[in-house]
Amino acid sequence: MADAAITRKALAIALTVGMMLVVAVGTVEVWRNRGRGLLPPRRWPLVPWDWGDIVMGAIIYFLVTLSFFFALQHAGFFRWWYGENPDPTNKILLSKCNLWATVLAAPVIVAGILGWLCFRGVRLWQFGISTWRLDKSIAVAALAWIAVTPMILGINILANLIYQKLHEGTEPVKHPLFEVGLHQAGSLEWILIVLSAVLVAPVLEELLFRGLLLPWMVARPWSGLVVWGISTVMAAMPVVTVVQKQDWHAILHSLWPIVFTLIAGLPLSLVLFREMKSQSAMFAIMGSSLIWAILHANVWPTPVPLFFLGLALGFLRYRCRSLIGPIVLHAMFNAVSTLLILIGSGQ
Repeated sequence: MADAAITRKALAIALTVGMMLVVAVGTVEVWRNRGRGLLPPRRWPLVPWDWGDIVMGAIIYFLVTLSFFFALQHAGFFRWWYGENPDPTNKILLSKCNLWATVLAAPVIVAGILGWLCFRGVRLWQFGISTWRLDKSIAVAALAWIAVTPMILGINILANLIYQKLHEGTEPVKHPLFEVGLHQAGSLEWILIVLSAVLVAPVLEELLFRGLLLPWMVARPWSGLVVWGISTVMAAMPVVTVVQKQDWHAILHSLWPIVFTLIAGLPLSLVLFREMKSQSAMFAIMGSSLIWAILHANVWPTPVPLFFLGLALGFLRYRCRSLIGPIVLHAMFNAVSTLLILIGSGQ
């Protein structure tokens, strides 16, 4: 465990230095562009992909991750490393094994999604991946990180306090990465935690939600309603399982994601009452943020602050016309959360 403690401290220092470097680069770029502005004109390029390509991206993500998980399991890696294979009843071991699969699968997932889009005739710059205005995108992301991180963390603290108040002091559900960190994570597992949070999650989630989904939604004001409906169904699915067990306390807990989804998606219903094509970007940002947040409903009330973070990420994608800004902001925000895990696990 001494080696794990050293690794944890080294990773905490590396994350701190990394965030400081990004802020420094952003500060220099802001100074260089003083009086000129950092953002390009507002417009979306044509989106040469459709909903089928979005579904294909999600399929690639889940199938590749599952394939790596089962390949590692059947190859005997998990038994060799942990002494046993993952079991649904052992959530900590299952989280550790999922961590291995996610990190190892990430390069294949990125190659698969980008390869599919290239096969479909999509240029990477249309998808938001290019070196165009790279330095300015990083600068805007650094500024956004400074502006929104205290607000998002404050919303998270408030949501947790309200949750504990409503449920008589019950602790909110902890993120799987935090659970792994609390249960004797080794040096290599700490490295995997940092890679997963600061590199893998920002890249993969931004590719799917701000890369594929958001631009497609901008041209379709009605798509926000569709995504709202899908998000509501996703939020309601755990309730069905809990109802079958007739655990009324658990049923009450599982209703919160539905309530949140219905309330957060209410502005999307405006397209039913008036033509608001000029606001299509706003609806798209809200819809993509909602479905991204509700995918984290298993760690309630995390979706509440994540919804607002998603708004910032979507706005950055829209105004920078690039995925670089959202990826950097996402990575920087996750770096703060990961740094708290690294520090908290040492107490």
